[in-house]
Amino acid sequence: MKNNARLGRALWVPSLCAGAILAGCSGSSSSSGGGGSSTGSGSFTLATVSVDSGQTWQINRAISFTFSQPVDFDTVNLNTISIQEVGGAPAVGDFYLSPSDPRTVFFQPVCPAEGDFSDAGFKPGGVTYQLNVPSTSS
Repeated sequence: MKNNARLGRALWVPSLCAGAILAGCSGSSSSSGGGGSSTGSGSFTLATVSVDSGQTWQINRAISFTFSQPVDFDTVNLNTISIQEVGGAPAVGDFYLSPSDPRTVFFQPVCPAEGDFSDAGFKPGGVTYQLNVPSTSS
């Protein structure tokens, strides 16, 4: 059995109101910015994601999200960075802030303990997941 999940990336390019974690993001042909941070100059944007659209990903491998400015980690959760099966349940795991770069957030899926991987944060067998960085308007 392959221990991989397929991740499709649908990262829309939204902007958020001040005080929110995520403003703009890449993964689309256009981009927009918003005031998501008062640190530094310029808009708060998602600069990189460690997974490419359609890429096969190991079920226990972390995904990194690097932003243009430091992240307010208190605002990071599965509502601000959504990772879910296409048309289904969310991935199970934890977010953590990089200890060396306050602009980078990681999502670590739950590592399976069961022999059939049924308790994995990403389901094995080619299940497709969608990454979404939703927004709100001011």
